[in-house]
Amino acid sequence: MLLHRGPQTVEIDLNARKNPAVTAKLGGRVIWRGIRKDWDPWKIAIADVDGDGIQDLVVGLYMHTRHSPHRIHTLYVYGFDGTAIYPKWRGSRLARDFVDFFVAKSPKGNDILTLDRLLDGRFALSCYAWSGFGLTKEWESGHWKRARLLAIGRGFVTVVTEDGPVKFSLAGHS
Repeated sequence: MLLHRGPQTVEIDLNARKNPAVTAKLGGRVIWRGIRKDWDPWKIAIADVDGDGIQDLVVGLYMHTRHSPHRIHTLYVYGFDGTAIYPKWRGSRLARDFVDFFVAKSPKGNDILTLDRLLDGRFALSCYAWSGFGLTKEWESGHWKRARLLAIGRGFVTVVTEDGPVKFSLAGHS
């Protein structure tokens, strides 16, 4: 995966079997190693979470946090200043546990869409946006027995449910 800032391009590699599990290389030289293997990193994405025009690295983790006695899915966001990777936000959790996430373009940057697991075992789609410090839920929709995120298109996301595919606009309307 490639992370860009101006003329600089950083190659990001996730290998969950290594410790640390995420490596960033600039010009073939390692500039950062982060994310402990025991945090179970499972997905990385590139996003402009705060709308400043600069790409960030988003890492999905399945780990224990100080706010949960059980392992939960969470996100860490890292910035790139042109020479180094640095922590921008390391959330203990979002509103609730989620099973997948995607980055979606929005007018104010990029939103993070999550497929959340509800307390009754069903699923809902949530949209988070940068709030100055961290991610805040903008909207939520759905209450499905089975669901998976299928695709992100221009201005929409498709969730496959027990009733078939459901298409949502980034404004949260199906």
